[in-house]
Amino acid sequence: MKAGAKKLAWAALLTAAAMLLGYVERLLPLQAVVPVPGVKLGLANIATLLALETLGLPAAFLVVACRCLGGMLLGGNAFSLLYSLSAGCMALLAMAAARRLGGAGISLWGVSMAGAAAHNLTQVSVAALVVGQGALYLWLGPLLAVGCLTATATALAAGGALRRLPAAMRAQTIIHKKEENIHVE
Repeated sequence: MKAGAKKLAWAALLTAAAMLLGYVERLLPLQAVVPVPGVKLGLANIATLLALETLGLPAAFLVVACRCLGGMLLGGNAFSLLYSLSAGCMALLAMAAARRLGGAGISLWGVSMAGAAAHNLTQVSVAALVVGQGALYLWLGPLLAVGCLTATATALAAGGALRRLPAAMRAQTIIHKKEENIHVE
C-alpha cells in the first residue's frame, strides 16, 4: 500500500474511533457524578492526539472536522456542531502550538492539557455568545479543574496507543523522533 493510502486509511480509522468514543461518552452519566454543566471526558481527543502526533496538523484537522460532522449527523444538531467544531479546532490548534513551542520540552500530557483548556474556554465562550450571558464564564473554573483530570487520562491513553503502534508508524511520530526528550507515560 502506498504511503498516501496508508495515511488516508489511518486518518479514517482515527475518525471512526473518535466518533465511536464520542458516542460512548454520550452514554456515560458523567454529570450525575460531576454536576458541572458541559463537563465531558473528552474521549474523542485520544484520536485527535494520535492524529496530531502521527499525521500532523492538516490531517488532524480533517479528523476533527469529520468527527464533529459525523457526531452531528449521528445524534446532534446544528448547535452541537457549532460547539464541537469550534472547540475541537481550537483545542487542536492549542495542542499543535504547545507541541511546536514546547518542542522536546513538552510531554504528551502538556499537549493534552493545552487542548483541554482551549476546548473548555472555547465552549464556554461560544455558549456565552449564543445565549448572551457572560455569567457562564463562572463555570470555567470547575470545567478547567475537571479538564486537568480528563486531559491526564487522555494523554495516558494516547501515549499507550502510540507505544503500541507498529514500528513503521511509530517511526513517523513526533514523539518517536524526539523520544530521548519527550516522555509519553
